[in-house]
Amino acid sequence: MTTNSAISRREVLSILENCGICGTSIFLIDLIPLIEMIWADGKVQSSEIAILNRFLQQHIKKINMVWGDGLLDLNTARDFCARFLEIRKTFWEFIGIADKVQLVENKISD
Repeated sequence: MTTNSAISRREVLSILENCGICGTSIFLIDLIPLIEMIWADGKVQSSEIAILNRFLQQHIKKINMVWGDGLLDLNTARDFCARFLEIRKTFWEFIGIADKVQLVENKISD
């Protein structure tokens, strides 16, 4: 008997919402891989934060051009990033589904 370890879109949205990632902050999820790169050497450096801030300005500008001016602002994006910059965790650990992601990765590699 096989078990289905897939997670539905609704479950993902629910998990994200429980972590405070909902509404317009969904547009910022693609920043998480950049933040994980900042942590690559085990520490957050001021020069990396400066680069992230410059990227945030462009990212917010593009989102607002596509989805409507004022949808997101720089402070909201910085607040979003701050929770991932305080303590080193993968995104999956942060939202509490690292074990499910590992199951899926194991299935893919089999």
